[in-house]
Formats: sequence, C-alpha cells, structure tokens
Amino acid sequence: MSIFTVPADFRIESIKEIAKLNENISIKIDEVYGNLKASTLGSGRKYSGLPEASKEQIVEYINFAKKNNIKFNYTINASCLQNGEYKSESRENIIHQISGLIDYGVEHVTIALPSLIEIIRKEFPQLKVTVSVITGIDSLSKLEAFCEYENVDNIYIHEKAYRNFSLLKSLTKIAYSHNKKIGVIANSFCLSDCPYRQYHYNYGAHATIESGMIPEYYGYKCALIKFDNKRNVLNMPWIRPDDINKYIDIGIDRFKVSGREMHNNDADINKVVSIYNDGFFNGNLAELLMCFSKSVYSEVFNIKNSVEVAQFLQDVFDEKILCNRYGCSKCQKCHKALSSIEVNSAALCKWTEFFENKINDFREGKIN
Repeated sequence: MSIFTVPADFRIESIKEIAKLNENISIKIDEVYGNLKASTLGSGRKYSGLPEASKEQIVEYINFAKKNNIKFNYTINASCLQNGEYKSESRENIIHQISGLIDYGVEHVTIALPSLIEIIRKEFPQLKVTVSVITGIDSLSKLEAFCEYENVDNIYIHEKAYRNFSLLKSLTKIAYSHNKKIGVIANSFCLSDCPYRQYHYNYGAHATIESGMIPEYYGYKCALIKFDNKRNVLNMPWIRPDDINKYIDIGIDRFKVSGREMHNNDADINKVVSIYNDGFFNGNLAELLMCFSKSVYSEVFNIKNSVEVAQFLQDVFDEKILCNRYGCSKCQKCHKALSSIEVNSAALCKWTEFFENKINDFREGKIN
C-alpha cells in the first residue's frame, strides 16, 4: 500500500492535523521526516533552511506521532561526513550521536552514505534505514548493491528516472525481490539531470553543520538554467497529481513531499497531500510543487495542468519522447506543452538580475 512521507516542523498541532487528514484520504501520511537544526551528523538541507526545535520538542513530537500511528524518520542524509566515519575519534562521536537519537525514540533514519549504513548495521541493527535520493540510484546495478544491506527497507530513486517508466518498472521488480520498498519525490523541482547536483549536495552537507547563513552558488546557477528555457522546467521530474496512480500501478510504495525548508515560508503541506490523494489539480503546478509557499519559482512560472501537458507526459511515459535520455536541443516534440507554461516577465527579469548579481559577487570574492 502506497503512503506519503512529509516534512516535520516539530509542532504537536501539525501531527493532530495530519491525523485528522488521514481520516479522509486513501493514501495516508505514514511518516514525517526531519532532523535537529544544529547537528554534526549533517543532512540534505543546510542549517538556515531547517525549522527550529529543541531535543525536548523532538522527543515529545516523536512520541505524539507514534500515538497517532505516524512514524518519524530522522534524516542523516549528508553526502559526506568529512571522512569522519574513517577516524576513530569522530567515528565514536557519530556512534554516540546516533545512540542519543535512539534515546529520543528514533526508529527510522534516512542515510545517503553506504559507509554510514554499514556502521548502523553493526552498531544499531534495530534501526530501519531509508536510502536517500541523494545516493543517486538510477540503475539496476546501483539498486542491487543497496538491496544487499539487510537493515535497508526503503530506497528512494534518483529523480532523473521518474519519467523513465521501463526503468522504474525494472527497479521496483528488483526491490520487491529483495523485500525492499521504492520511493520517489512527488514535487521535485530539480533539473532532470542537473550538472550541479552532487556539488550542491556536498555544499549542503557542509552547510548543515555550520550555523548561520552560508552563501549559495549552485542553487543560483540551477535557477538561471530554469529561467533560461521553459523546456528545462517542463522536463523536470515533478509528478502531476493526475499521474500518481500510474506510479502506484508500477509498484511505487512511497511518495515523499519535499519541502523542509518551506515551513518558514507559509507552506501548506497537507493541502499538497490532499491534492495528490485526489489525483487532480486545476491550478498553477508551480505553486503546488512549491507547497503553496512564497517562492521565486511560483512567482516566475505559471505551469498550467493542461491537456497538452498531460499528452506530453503520456508520450514520455510511453517512450515516444525520450528527452530525459537524449537531451532536447534539436527535438521540438514538446512545443505544444510549452505553451502551457507562462512566464511573468517582470518577475523573471527581477530574479535573473538577483541571481546573476549573487554569482558575480561570488566570482569577485564578495562572499561575506
């Protein structure tokens, strides 16, 4: 049975709202995920983008979630630990911190590093491990390697595979043969095969353990690529609510709603879940994908959920269009769907100038 997993904001009231929502939806919110803002273990989001919470708040939150049949998954999904897992003193510190998480009531963790999965398998066999999308599993051989870890029960697939249904079918088949579950991010707004992906995750891994604001670079470069051509937005791996059953039918077990950093911008995660559960949305998809938060992208783009977009995606699913594998510099098969993406010219100019200035500041060494 497929489920949703959503960002934790560590508010008891939010768990009450989720429990109430679960009474009225068929695809339940089974899990919330997140981590302490200040953590030397690191995660997939930088320090400044995470919600505030004390250890006491997290313990109360976890216990209350369990009482409402909602799991809590602690994210330790940094793409690197500065090689700390290979040094005796820092390895002991890692083990000590994870032991502390168990004392909080943590039973599930999300991990990106195979080395850390190995440590957890040895030291904490009771912990159930979810393999993070950051790991980048986009092939059968990569999936098979992670299926060998017996403490892994859930595996998230690389975003660039989301519109390659023949690959997704093969991946789910292998996962099921190893008694593992497969997940995808429902509202990903990442580039399909981003040239900065791994560098950005490495940046985030270090930024997680540093307090305060850390200057960006890769996020700005990514934004400018999206602004440069509407095709880059159309070709991103976001999933329409209308298509969620197609993913369920091929065996996808888990739909993650991304947006830990959006809680500070008035995000409405439950509204997003309700819409995906209903399987239909007649608004600006950019607003949905940004969880109805205040966002640059929903200000710049109006992505209409049109017949043309639906047909384009169906052609991609049927492999009549192979843009995710062969690029789109010469192919014009998406031109009808592109008309469904409107651009706010004033917002585009404003934010393009903003990001270009930030990149120029970095180039000139103005990084404080």
